[in-house]
Amino acid sequence: MLHILQKDIEWYKRRPGYYGMVQDNLKKLNDTLGDIDMTKDQEKTLVWLAGNDTRTIDNIIKVIEKLKQD
Repeated sequence: MLHILQKDIEWYKRRPGYYGMVQDNLKKLNDTLGDIDMTKDQEKTLVWLAGNDTRTIDNIIKVIEKLKQD
């Protein structure tokens, strides 16, 4: 499971609740993707994606789940 430290998240000091949101979003993404190997660049992209609002993450997760059904 990918976990990032609060000090590694840009802007967290300026946006109250940002760190918690990113960690929650990462957990959702990790739970959906399962145990897969990722490159460092893919991990960075996942962290960047987790910085989006929860609604965006939820919609992306729905797309991933649809793909898993096929």
